[in-house]
Amino acid sequence: MRKMMKRAGAVVLSLAVAMSMLFSLAALPQMKVSAAEEMSRLKKWSLVAAMLGEDAYFTEKPTDETAAKYTAAEYFWDGEEKVLASDFCSQVKNTFAGATDFDESKLANIGENDFFSYDSATREVTIKWAPSGDSLQCIELGQSKDGNDDYGVWVDPKKPNLKPYYTILEFNDDGDDGAIVSYKKLSDEAVQFTFDVGLENEDGEVTNSLTTETNKVFIPKNCTAKFSYWITIKADASKMPVEFTSDGVLGDIFALDLTSASPKIVSTEDDRLSTEKTGSIQITYEVTSPETGVTLFKQTLPCTCFELSVEGCDSPYGWINMLPEESMTLKANIKGYDSKKVTYMWNSMAYNIAEGGSTCTVKAPSSLGEGTVDISPCFDGEPVEYSYEQAVNVRNCKLAVSINDMKTFKKATEPLKVGETYWLNLGGADWGWNYKNGSHTFYKIKLSQNGKTLNIDDNEKGLKSDFANIGIGAGGGVPNRILTPKKAGTLTITGTIYRNGKAFKTVTKKVNITNKVSVKMTTLSSVKNVKGKKMLVKWKKNTSGNGYQIQYSTSSKFAKGNKTKTISKNSTTSCTISKLSKNKTYYVRIRTCKKVAKKTYYSGWSTVKKVKITK
Repeated sequence: MRKMMKRAGAVVLSLAVAMSMLFSLAALPQMKVSAAEEMSRLKKWSLVAAMLGEDAYFTEKPTDETAAKYTAAEYFWDGEEKVLASDFCSQVKNTFAGATDFDESKLANIGENDFFSYDSATREVTIKWAPSGDSLQCIELGQSKDGNDDYGVWVDPKKPNLKPYYTILEFNDDGDDGAIVSYKKLSDEAVQFTFDVGLENEDGEVTNSLTTETNKVFIPKNCTAKFSYWITIKADASKMPVEFTSDGVLGDIFALDLTSASPKIVSTEDDRLSTEKTGSIQITYEVTSPETGVTLFKQTLPCTCFELSVEGCDSPYGWINMLPEESMTLKANIKGYDSKKVTYMWNSMAYNIAEGGSTCTVKAPSSLGEGTVDISPCFDGEPVEYSYEQAVNVRNCKLAVSINDMKTFKKATEPLKVGETYWLNLGGADWGWNYKNGSHTFYKIKLSQNGKTLNIDDNEKGLKSDFANIGIGAGGGVPNRILTPKKAGTLTITGTIYRNGKAFKTVTKKVNITNKVSVKMTTLSSVKNVKGKKMLVKWKKNTSGNGYQIQYSTSSKFAKGNKTKTISKNSTTSCTISKLSKNKTYYVRIRTCKKVAKKTYYSGWSTVKKVKITK
């Protein structure tokens, strides 16, 4: 950011207001009159200069009349009415560095005027003030860094078309407390008005200029840019240039009005430009002085909203995958401006690149990793400080078919069950491989069972067949669908992803499908206490399973202290349970067990029976 100069004051000096203020000061007590001393030297000088006109300007030494009149004004602001001529002359010498020879003879030669009168008999100077002058007003900008120069701009509210001009009031090394060295009108070449439209960082500083040398503005789509302006003054070769910025003093003095010829493409609010659609329009900015109503600067600028991307990438903000040591040619793609008038500069810290105009050849290293390839556009041969970052990852494309249980999203255990739902995805096939496919499908999944097939691609829609149903994906970074098997048997899944419109990687997986396991509930017949602190449990035979599980507890709700006994044969219909506590009541229930493909399935629990152990 350009360094902001120290602000000396941001005061618009209205001559009519200033005159009435000065008259009222004369009638106030001395304490209030002394408040005029708080005015900056430039503010005071501009009030006098408005009446002196061109006579106010001097480079090395003011005229005797100018020096005397300004000194009289200083006495007036201090509330003085009569001053000894010797003191008056001394004050002139102290005020102006070039008036070392000012004496009473020069004072006598000035004659009658509106600022003071000199009586040679009494050798006294009578201080007075008569309002006069034109409609010019001075807007105070501020000081140089060392405080030895005050800068202002003069405007005429009654002549709004009159070109504003700038002035400098110079002091010796003592700054505001020192003597006045000169008061000059600056040439047009000494003052430069500059604007910029740029992107801001997180601290609100403009770090990237989107303005070309010929004052064309190019803003990326879906961005907000800031309009800034500043005034640079180079008074002469012996002085360092000074700058006054819209983020500093100028923001308090002037008002900025931004308007867009097409808000749908570029909208404006305060000093911000926001882009929504690509295209070229006109932006008008106007810098005015609210106090005077004078426009200092107004200009219409060509403004373009553009969108830069890599051609063939899945989206303007997507990423591209490369295999280790693979070479790939990337091509820049631009919307919103004539591509024939745009050239590009390519750069990458992660990859070896070979520039080639609108294209760039990228060579991936042998190691896996992530990086970017940066693209900087030049419009009509003029660069802007904008770089589009294309993410490029070096990865191994280890394609795999994965099937997860939709209830837990953990890996499903085979065999899959008819009627259950599963999450089917192609692991390793992240969308970074979907490069240069254009309208071509990125992935295809073929399901085959008993000679029949069901074909799936990235056109997300529900599909049905007599052996499986397919739902839309559940989201994520890889191709995926919802699978519901409908028939038992062997299901073959073949997944293929495409690149450059051609098959890139293929993987096949076979899974077993079984009918959904159904286990019938077992009926508990009786529970009796037998001698030896035991109980005899009986139930009805159930051949839908291959065993039983008996659960007993002293809690009627089986909330704690539960114990379980497993019966491994479905032909067994009774069981004696020992080591029970006397005078305790036990609650008993039973369920059926069925083991299929190393996994055990259970029926629901039977009704509960209870028994008290008394023997």
